[in-house]
Amino acid sequence: MILLSHRTPVAKKDYSCDACVWIFESDYRHGLTISEYRSIVKAQRNGCKIRAGEKYIYQASINYGDFCTFRAIPAIFDICIKYDMFECD
Repeated sequence: MILLSHRTPVAKKDYSCDACVWIFESDYRHGLTISEYRSIVKAQRNGCKIRAGEKYIYQASINYGDFCTFRAIPAIFDICIKYDMFECD
């Protein structure tokens, strides 16, 4: 994977949080802090959506020759990074 861009813009419309997929497919319940668990519950209650007006993580990359975008709620992204939930090629 070649990372082309990493920034933190403000959403102009609602987006799905791509990091939530990684959280809910992992066994995230063990070892979380209370604030991390609250962030996950909040994201889940919002339907794993990045709402218009909220800051979010945006990454553009090339993976296996395909252009890819990734959008995530910053707190959820941080949890995924901390607990090494992302698969890297």
